[in-house]
Amino acid sequence: MASDQLSGDADHEVNTSSTVEPAGQPIARFRSVTKRYRGVRQSSTNAPALSGLILDVLPGRTTAVLGPNGSGKTTMFRLLLGFTRPTEGTVELFGRPVVDGLRHGRGVGAVIETPRFPPRLTGRRALELLAGVRSLPRTRIEEVLDQVQLTDAARSRVGTYSLGMRQRLGIAAALLPEPSVLILDEPSNGLDPTGNAELRTLLHTFVRDGGTVILSSHALVEVEHLADDVVILDRGVCHYAGAMNGFGGKTEPWWRVNAETINGPLNPDQLANVLGPLVAEAHVEPLGGARVRMAGKAAELTRRLANQGVWVTELTPRSPTLEEQYLQWFGTRTGLQDHDVTMTPTGNPSNGTGNRNVEPDSAVAASERGG
Repeated sequence: MASDQLSGDADHEVNTSSTVEPAGQPIARFRSVTKRYRGVRQSSTNAPALSGLILDVLPGRTTAVLGPNGSGKTTMFRLLLGFTRPTEGTVELFGRPVVDGLRHGRGVGAVIETPRFPPRLTGRRALELLAGVRSLPRTRIEEVLDQVQLTDAARSRVGTYSLGMRQRLGIAAALLPEPSVLILDEPSNGLDPTGNAELRTLLHTFVRDGGTVILSSHALVEVEHLADDVVILDRGVCHYAGAMNGFGGKTEPWWRVNAETINGPLNPDQLANVLGPLVAEAHVEPLGGARVRMAGKAAELTRRLANQGVWVTELTPRSPTLEEQYLQWFGTRTGLQDHDVTMTPTGNPSNGTGNRNVEPDSAVAASERGG
């Protein structure tokens, strides 16, 4: 029956191809790639889904593709897998042009958007059908079920699965052919904290064993635990590609501060009010204390507070989280799509009107065209 066949919906693909990657080559290359969808009304700026993307992804690392909804993340993945073709430019996978997802996207396991399986099938039966189509050994089914912690639920129908369980099943399907590359669109979607921890372990192990992971996610706390490199997209334009610790550029350090007066410790609101005039930025910390950004020396801050009868009990340097950097990036820049912003893997900003190439001396290198 039709309901017992695996979904072929192009918007919810599970790619399960396999091959051997050429040694020493970038896993993926985007060369001046622009994608416009026919029959789709663009925004008032007539922006394409992707605009002039130039990007190299090298093996053996986890690269996170980040950006707001509609920034081009899923389009980038679909181009890489051959599910759609670029309007301009070329996409390569394993050193070969991507033309057909099954012929040229080999060595890749991928889940794009929410994985869908016929609800009447059990989880194990869904994987059996996929393994049969790809002529894969049935022994792989039990292995991948164990990898995603779905063995106990494999006899249940997919229709009874939670969103997180369906996500696990999709990842299991992507792992079936023992790929060298995993491409995952929102892999933590629907997972509880335990599931997220298990996913982190699975992906860390995959990369440790020589694999490459390319993923997108809005769960920035998870991305910070997983990713070595980040790519920042907005409205089809790539604005940063490089090492995680380079994103955000050179900024004043954050400090965690606690203080007290003769009357006792200051609560977070009082502390933020006292610190506000003395620092570049001050925020209340949810768990107590305040978080400040200052350009001057810590000793100067403590001196000025002491002059007001406030004694510092804690002053700890604190690196900004990925989420804080992301929100600062998108929260403080207007018209981001209207100019070229490139950051090298070392975090040095460059603004200009033309292309700027960044040598691929990290796992990711990019040059982008404003659009």
